[in-house]
Amino acid sequence: MSIAKIPVKRVIKKADFTEEAAKEFIKNKKSSPQPEWLKNIRTRTKKQVLINLDIGLLKKVDMLAKKSGVSRAALVNYLLNKTIDDEKI
Repeated sequence: MSIAKIPVKRVIKKADFTEEAAKEFIKNKKSSPQPEWLKNIRTRTKKQVLINLDIGLLKKVDMLAKKSGVSRAALVNYLLNKTIDDEKI
């Protein structure tokens, strides 16, 4: 095991946080251009809904989500989109 350097705790003085310093920081802040695909992602909207599921089905969904390495919501979204797109209903 290697010996790690003890981190130095930085003490911030109250004088470091002046109104002028904050305004200067905001004025000098340059925003980088966002890629077009990122703009599209942020404009999408989702709505939170409440769905009642059988406990057994919910356990199966959770197991499949864990096995796939995604969240429950991501798996439900994927399965619903795939089923609707394939018109299996």
